[in-house]
Amino acid sequence: MNMLPDTCSVLLLLFMLRRSKGDSVTQTEGLVTVTEGLPVIMNCTYQTIDSAPFLFWYVQYLNEAPRLLLRSFTDNQRTEHQGFQATLQKSSSSFHLQKSSVLLADSALYYCALSATVRGLQGKLHTNPGCRRLREWPVREGCVPSLSGVYPAS
Repeated sequence: MNMLPDTCSVLLLLFMLRRSKGDSVTQTEGLVTVTEGLPVIMNCTYQTIDSAPFLFWYVQYLNEAPRLLLRSFTDNQRTEHQGFQATLQKSSSSFHLQKSSVLLADSALYYCALSATVRGLQGKLHTNPGCRRLREWPVREGCVPSLSGVYPAS
């Protein structure tokens, strides 16, 4: 018998940041409840003076280190992994994360990141997890600007 609820909550938490060179990333604020099997979109918009920005989505499951989910530096190129997809839209400065059918197993923290966005964070998360440890791209100074998550609804 399955005692787990059939909904997930998308929780978006923003931390106070120190920005570098006017670069910033913004994710949607608030709590969104998503029924398992329905689509979800986690918005990510950015501002940068860089003409060729690198955008990332990281995922962090409970008691695990963050890991790279998606990355892009090519305009209008759709990237996909584990049922998630995002397309870097330089015209609208966006890199929204989407999934057509949310699963309870998708419960995690999701980080949208722009290279050279953050030098430090204030709050529960004190490091730039994923950027330096994963070494997936040549990332400049730090990169985790905000935090969002998908959690089981209680």
